[in-house]
Amino acid sequence: MRKIAKVAASETPAEGRYRRLFGERRKGESWAALAARAGVSPGTLAWWRHELRRRDETRARSAVAVPA
Repeated sequence: MRKIAKVAASETPAEGRYRRLFGERRKGESWAALAARAGVSPGTLAWWRHELRRRDETRARSAVAVPA
């Protein structure tokens, strides 16, 4: 699985919360257990995993497309 990138300059508070939460995932901990510990539904957690990857890829493409 891909790593979720560190904090971006234009990051929203929700993005930051979920990035930190994913970073705190314990070795061997299931996604369902992480969701329960954080007090969110597993579906919400899955959506944020997907969304953060999508946003990271979009930002990476934007950074490459803009001439320095």
